[in-house]
Amino acid sequence: MTEVSAVDLDRSVVELAAAARPRSGCPACVGRRFGFPGELDEAQAMMCPAHRAEAEAVIRTRLERASASNPDGWEALGDAAVRLELPHLPNGLATKLADAEGAMYVVPESKELAERARLVVEAASWFPGRRDDFAVALGAEPELAGRLPDWLVGLVLDLGGAGLGAEAEIVGDALTRVDPDLQAFLDGDVVVALAEAGLSEQARARIELNLTRWPHDFWIRLHAGDALVALGDLDGAAAHFGTALSMAEETDDFEARSYALERLRQIGQFSPKEQRRSSTGQRRRQTRRRSPSRRKRKR
Repeated sequence: MTEVSAVDLDRSVVELAAAARPRSGCPACVGRRFGFPGELDEAQAMMCPAHRAEAEAVIRTRLERASASNPDGWEALGDAAVRLELPHLPNGLATKLADAEGAMYVVPESKELAERARLVVEAASWFPGRRDDFAVALGAEPELAGRLPDWLVGLVLDLGGAGLGAEAEIVGDALTRVDPDLQAFLDGDVVVALAEAGLSEQARARIELNLTRWPHDFWIRLHAGDALVALGDLDGAAAHFGTALSMAEETDDFEARSYALERLRQIGQFSPKEQRRSSTGQRRRQTRRRSPSRRKRKR
């Protein structure tokens, strides 16, 4: 077994050389001693030029020796020091959620998912309206914290698939408080999660609420259809998919149109004759300016 060496960081108290001509206001000139590294670094601004240069030399020498003694360990210490200044999760939540990203590839059992939902709701409560800080606290690099992690946003649907519809709704509401811009996105997922969990009345009530709140949102319509498919209401689902298809064609959004068509085909509600008619209409509008889809993530 390879022995791992410790980082050789000299933390002994620093006493700088006596000054031939003490300068008023310089803490080193009056013989003050400094803790290393923080106290010495903070005191430099008040030092005379000679003592400031000496302090810089002490800091540089000790840090270079520490880095050379164990480069990997020194890098880890530096990273930890930086992260102490960044947003973080309290109450040990970072450790408890450490393996959550793995859910993107292997969805855990319902008991574990329920516990994860509880932890996420608790964690989110510390960051209302602070999406980027929440992302950083969960481990994202600050420069890449423009959105919540995929595993977290996907948790709502994972919970629904595990029969945990109530937990999915709570998580969706908690994440909406962190990132209000995601509300329509999450509201659509919550409807599907409720339906997949077999909560028919709650799902239908949420569909009506969503359509009142987001009447012109393509994904709200599409997920209303997805929820009704899960509930066995294919005619109701077809009506929503058809409306979503019309929305996509009105905006010449080819990607969204493909999603709506695929849904209709899957439930046997789109005939070859209708396909030809829709394709002809699409060709007639192809010279119009295309509007980008609000959501590029396939759901």
